[in-house]
Amino acid sequence: MDSVSPLREVRDLSSTSPDVVYREARRLMSDHRMYLPGRVRTMRASIRAARLERSALLSFEYGLATEICSAPLEGYSTVHVPVAGRLLVEHEGAWHPVGTDAAAVFSHGSPVRMRWSSDLRLVVARIDQEALLDRLGGMVRLGRDPLVFSPFLARSGAGGSVSGAVLAMTGALEGCGAGGLNPALVGRLEELLISGLLLGHHHSYSAALSAPVAAPSPRLVARAVEHLEADLAAPISSAQLAAAVGVSERTLYDAFRRAVGTSPQRHLRELRLDRARQALVDGSCDSVAQAAHAVGLHHLGRFAALYRQRFGESPHETLRGSPRW
Repeated sequence: MDSVSPLREVRDLSSTSPDVVYREARRLMSDHRMYLPGRVRTMRASIRAARLERSALLSFEYGLATEICSAPLEGYSTVHVPVAGRLLVEHEGAWHPVGTDAAAVFSHGSPVRMRWSSDLRLVVARIDQEALLDRLGGMVRLGRDPLVFSPFLARSGAGGSVSGAVLAMTGALEGCGAGGLNPALVGRLEELLISGLLLGHHHSYSAALSAPVAAPSPRLVARAVEHLEADLAAPISSAQLAAAVGVSERTLYDAFRRAVGTSPQRHLRELRLDRARQALVDGSCDSVAQAAHAVGLHHLGRFAALYRQRFGESPHETLRGSPRW
């Protein structure tokens, strides 16, 4: 199972014992204290957790008003997305409500103090700090300043991509189970989550990300295209392509926008469609599926729609008109 599943570890706990719940929560998150009302000795709590490649997804439902206090987070940042109920977050000496229209973001190195409503259902994305810094370092030059996020995120506008990625990853896990998740899908969702948090939410490097970049070398796009055309079937992200040609992801995107008027990923899709059409026209492929798979396009319905949009005919029509030797 481990060879095909992107999940490193899955935990699913339901308990009425506050001690059991507390131990599990401490194991999954940072060391913290949990305060329950009065002399409560029983609760109806559930905790689910899945460890992915560079992040973890957790869901909490305690059924009781609860206060959580922890020391500064070490090695990760978190996004807390209420699905029902609300939490209060202490920030700069004041309590701020976070309901289902918002999310709370806790940065590496920041202490956490929260109060949960009894009806709170909370989804948490825990993102490795190394993953965040790796991605940010591909966009801007990192200085000595730590990466610190604004503590509150609206679930509309740019912030919606962050909370949306968290909930999409949670939905995929709940819908498919531990063994059914496609590793490529999880990788894309993790990438969306990390990129969305860095690009769609304010933090200590946001100004650097917004600063104008120098005009890229005219040869940059040509080198990137050469790299792509060497193996069009290989999956590759914009970050990986930028690393391959030795520039930041932001510089690469700007170079493509200036040179061809589109993003690296969209241009890659066009290259793949052009190569597939050439194979159908010259008869080097026996089927539409073979032509699509040869360039890394494995969803045939999507391939057919994109093909018709680009060339004005279906791939089957192109194949029927090709020479047969």
